[in-house]
Amino acid sequence: MDAGTDNTRRRAFLYAREPGASTQLAALRNVAAQREFDIQNEFVDVLPLGARGKCPGRDGLLASVRRGEIGGGVVLCTSLALLGHNLRELVSILDELRARGVGLVVPHAVDTIASPNLNAFIAALGRVEADTRGARIRAGLTEARRRGTRVGRPPANVPVDDARQLMATGMSLRGAARALRIAPSTLHRALRFTPSQEAAA
Repeated sequence: MDAGTDNTRRRAFLYAREPGASTQLAALRNVAAQREFDIQNEFVDVLPLGARGKCPGRDGLLASVRRGEIGGGVVLCTSLALLGHNLRELVSILDELRARGVGLVVPHAVDTIASPNLNAFIAALGRVEADTRGARIRAGLTEARRRGTRVGRPPANVPVDDARQLMATGMSLRGAARALRIAPSTLHRALRFTPSQEAAA
């Protein structure tokens, strides 16, 4: 499809980041001119790529996206690495752009305007990241249980010794819980996770 027909006057928002922000902007302006995009704003961060800290330029760009100011427009940057500090953050940003109808052009890499099917790829990338994160969590829990590490929230501040003394007299767990004014399930859980003094010895 002819770019001059499909992309004429599409609003463009450029993002660049040090080092080399001026060079990046020059390249993006050339792309915008070739694609007949109408540049509306340019966002720049001085924080070098890889450094920790806030990126007010990128945050301003995303704020404009969330306010609906860029809907139907396109974001241009020279590298996906400039947008996210890690894969998880990048996937979140890409998915937000897609959901809000904002195109993304990274010269020689990504173009959701010319190739709409990339949106499906971005959505799939998000699912892969979510699945991978879930798998890491499950694997960690399994390994913790294998080592005998207690998994889950710590039990509430329950007077376990008092409960055991009451139950040693023949009182039921439910009765002990009632006497101590706690839920039976809370007491049961605390007893499971708290070894008795005899066991500890």
